[in-house]
Amino acid sequence: MFIDPGRLPIFSSEWRPDRSETSEPRPGVKNVVAYLDKIPIAEGQRDVQTYKACRILIEADVPVADATAIIIDWQQRNCQKPWSAFQILDKVRRVYAED
Repeated sequence: MFIDPGRLPIFSSEWRPDRSETSEPRPGVKNVVAYLDKIPIAEGQRDVQTYKACRILIEADVPVADATAIIIDWQQRNCQKPWSAFQILDKVRRVYAED
């Protein structure tokens, strides 16, 4: 079943949540990317370390899309056999869904 695109609502910026640019960052990790670079990915530990990295990103209030990009980059730099972007997206979505 397909919906006629002409019947879909037109996006309104009022639908987005208000995000103040002056809001204070959460206490804890200030530079999540630099922190993740300190986490090695030993052979056989890619799944566990990726889970831990996702939990850190959740605690830092990093949105799913940004977290996915950060994890992709992190694995490329720190893993001998990084996952595909699809595998990382799947993992990030599953970990974020736990919250």
